[in-house]
Amino acid sequence: MLPEKMDRYLVDLYRGWDAFERSNHRNSIIDFDLAPPRSYLPVRDRYEVLAKLNKAIADLDSETTNLAVLIRDRLKASACYLRVLLGESISFRSYIRQTLGIEPRLFTDDVIREQRSLVNDRLGQQYEMSFSKAEISRFQARFMIYNTDSLPEKFELFRVKWVPELLKRVSVPMENYKVTVKFAEEDAYWKNWISGNLSEHQILLRINTHPRQSWYQGFPEMLVIHEYCGHAVQMVKWHCRIENRELPEFAGILTVHFPDQFLLEGLAESLAFVLPDQQKLEGQSLVSRELHRYYLSVMNNVHILANEQGLQTAIDYATRHLPFSSSEAIGREVRDRTQNPLFRGYQYVYGIAKESFLSVLSQLESKQRWELLRIVYDWPMTAGQFGNLTAEYVASSPRSGFSVARQP
Repeated sequence: MLPEKMDRYLVDLYRGWDAFERSNHRNSIIDFDLAPPRSYLPVRDRYEVLAKLNKAIADLDSETTNLAVLIRDRLKASACYLRVLLGESISFRSYIRQTLGIEPRLFTDDVIREQRSLVNDRLGQQYEMSFSKAEISRFQARFMIYNTDSLPEKFELFRVKWVPELLKRVSVPMENYKVTVKFAEEDAYWKNWISGNLSEHQILLRINTHPRQSWYQGFPEMLVIHEYCGHAVQMVKWHCRIENRELPEFAGILTVHFPDQFLLEGLAESLAFVLPDQQKLEGQSLVSRELHRYYLSVMNNVHILANEQGLQTAIDYATRHLPFSSSEAIGREVRDRTQNPLFRGYQYVYGIAKESFLSVLSQLESKQRWELLRIVYDWPMTAGQFGNLTAEYVASSPRSGFSVARQP
């Protein structure tokens, strides 16, 4: 465990930094705060935060436990993000390595083609339409949710359907926590965002109804699995472990520039492929699942191209590969991924984390998959630590060839 004095110091530092950013820059740092509440000292400016982060990194330099490595990597990620906020220019690959702890890589044309063919087949078999620009009007007419006031009801319907299924496999006292659903209207990439103050057992799910967002049938079911069964349950697990002193308090301070995001999004994104068993996804959700996987794979490449070869190259690539996305939406997405320091890093993690998780899970039998996933629900870790853990599972797997990836 982290020494108690250092643990409390880091929690207080991040709370002070978060308060400073919210007050002075309309920017937030903390998404989830799982640590016990208490007063903390304010910070004067970003330079003070950076100096304190660098001092803490040096103090942890000789520590070699998995937890110390994770915490040190968190602090390095924050120092890197903060230097960018202060005006330093850091190359894309270096920025991703220093914040998310992963190496960017392009998905091959064959991988993109295979997933596009799967989307096309699914649309053709279920709805007699193709995945092409000529079909966008038919697709919108069939799938668009025009009455967004109905979304909370849909989220609740699918929460009742899927959370009990997950709790058969992962033990967590969700009945002790309250999830509040609220509408938001923000000009941002996210359809919904989950955050919370778990010391008060409160979780907030915000649904974004800004005109920038198009809501389609199938999205609510996918997002319930992602947000409730993924993020909410994982955060409750970590909170319980902090209360039981099985994790340090600082493990419960979450921000989206941390390397933990690989684990958080990889888990949440992969659940729609492994949770359905006796309980099945709706037909529209199956289309949504494959379409979303294709979109993330394409945007993985777009993200790299935009940051390394320029906006126009990325926009041209996205336009060729995303027939159901408007030029306006594509341009906005590409700009966000290059101009916003937070999104430049964080938005990259989705596709690469999802495919990394699915690649591992596809090599394990059901019992092993859930044994591994229960560890992921219990323990924060970096992408590198996840890789080391999963290598042991794959090496000992009695089964190969089973696929949760690229299912027809």
